[in-house]
Amino acid sequence: MNNHHTPFITVAVSVLLAACCHQSVAAPLGVPLYQQGEHDYHTYRIPALTVTTGGAILAFCEGRKGSQSDTGDIALLVRRSEDNGDTWSEQQVVWDDPGNTSGNPCAVVDRDTGVIWLLMTWNRGDDHEKDIIALKSEDTRRVFVTHSTDEGRTWSKAREITSDVKQDNWTWYATGPGNGIQIQHGPHKGRLVVPCDHIEAETKHYYSHIIYSDDHGETWQLGGRTPEHQVNECEVVELANGWLMLNMRNYDTAKRRRQVAFSDDGGITWRDQRVDPTLIEPICQASITRYRRPGKNTSEILLFSNPASSDKRVNMTVRVSYDEGETWNILKVLHEGPSAYSSLAVLPNGKIACLYEGGQKHPYESIVFARFSLSEQQTTSFLPPLPEGRVWELVWQDEFEGDAIDPDKWEVIGDSPRRDAFWVKDDTYVDGKGALVLRTKKDGNRYTSGAVRTLGKFESAFGYWEARCKFPTQPGHWPAFWLMPPGGIGALEQTGQDGTEIDIMEKPWREDKIQHALHWDGYGEHHKSKGKVSEIPGISKDWHTFGLWWTPKEYVFYVDGGETWRTSDGGVCQVPVYIKLTEEIGEWGGDIAEAALPDYFKVDYVRVYQERSADETGQDGVEEK
Repeated sequence: MNNHHTPFITVAVSVLLAACCHQSVAAPLGVPLYQQGEHDYHTYRIPALTVTTGGAILAFCEGRKGSQSDTGDIALLVRRSEDNGDTWSEQQVVWDDPGNTSGNPCAVVDRDTGVIWLLMTWNRGDDHEKDIIALKSEDTRRVFVTHSTDEGRTWSKAREITSDVKQDNWTWYATGPGNGIQIQHGPHKGRLVVPCDHIEAETKHYYSHIIYSDDHGETWQLGGRTPEHQVNECEVVELANGWLMLNMRNYDTAKRRRQVAFSDDGGITWRDQRVDPTLIEPICQASITRYRRPGKNTSEILLFSNPASSDKRVNMTVRVSYDEGETWNILKVLHEGPSAYSSLAVLPNGKIACLYEGGQKHPYESIVFARFSLSEQQTTSFLPPLPEGRVWELVWQDEFEGDAIDPDKWEVIGDSPRRDAFWVKDDTYVDGKGALVLRTKKDGNRYTSGAVRTLGKFESAFGYWEARCKFPTQPGHWPAFWLMPPGGIGALEQTGQDGTEIDIMEKPWREDKIQHALHWDGYGEHHKSKGKVSEIPGISKDWHTFGLWWTPKEYVFYVDGGETWRTSDGGVCQVPVYIKLTEEIGEWGGDIAEAALPDYFKVDYVRVYQERSADETGQDGVEEK
């Protein structure tokens, strides 16, 4: 934030969520409905969750009898709840062909008739997936359907529909797993749509596709497949414009993100297939659904769940989108530890439910039912993982609660000239809703903005520093979250070790990019700097976290828990610093005369953590106040 702003080389950044904050993993959030080893089943896997027209919750899964394997003696099970998940029935068998594999539950409720349809797949218990794909199996993968007309209490005999929905040159085939939908709007209103995937015999290519019914489940037909391969397990959601969106497991290992594709004809054809830059995955199933609360205008909200990691099945996370899947924010982390498949639903009382695989040592220890409110926005810090025996201790924070800035924590800067404008005290305030606001406005013939710092109130070195921010939208000014040594950066004897300005985040552009920067050896002729400009899709919208892990040997910068820059340039600062949150006005941000003012930079919280041994804190995890 000095007077020598130089844009650095722009690179696209892979933003990855931190998998775990510490080594000791807490139990998954929620109630285990199925636990490994119970009721003569070795393992329970592949959850599917749905809510009937009568308000019953149905929690399906596979019951694997002999082992954890995808192949073998596997039955389809269900448990029911009639009180929003407070109590549950005993598990019951929906479909079982002893000795063979009955699996991949994918449920869809016909809201017109009240019938619950469950699509499923079958194969011989001694046929393995690799042999089915290689055409060396005794039989093949087949598709079945069952239904219930009494809120899931009883189920019809499974009926095979393979010839209607599977092409002859397809080998492997899977329904869902998870949920289908009933189209609510447009010329295909009432259509039941079930997401599926298949593998071609000749090419061995993986594709996603859908099947559908236009006669309330009596018959099923094959819809369209994705234009590009390397995708399989998928779920489908209806968008506000009437289109359908497939959200798919991605097998392109160079891009550990979900893929999406779109249909404007009810699923008959698909187009515009692409990678979603935010939805990282370790190559695993995921769930997507639309949030509709009875009597409330909330149909614009989408929910998504998956293990939010690019390399491991960990960190079961629910995200929310308010713009039809263009951008995603974290709503709630259900389990930082081992976790895999999941299924989302909205309960009759308006709460969100997620049925997911999770455990403390591996993901398949249990299938857990968790429920929470849409208002429970995630505010947990994205703490980098530490070695075993080390934990993060929260040593300083401001959550900006109340209706006034805490004078014991912050100095409000002003009134004083700053660049092409003035910092004034009345442009810095707390909004009463849990956020610090730095306002930029025109005041007569001058422009003003807000700034705060912790100089003389909180100063520290090293550790993890994080703020959660929402950016302004207008040109001519920019926000920043930065650290400064009380003695400045003018000393020349030890390069940056005796004082470095550390810009954790600054954003002078309206485009989706931010800058990290380091400045040392003063701001005059000896000035030196290094930095990184990162393009991050969606960063200009909604709330995002910006963090710095600062050790005596290096700096590691993060955006939304994903590492964006690692460096030891300047020799790494070894002296304490204070925090600054500022709004700057100048040409670097564009022409302020073109801005529609006032404009606002908001900060949800600032937190500082120090690394400790677990013995020091008495904790085996993060110590937060």
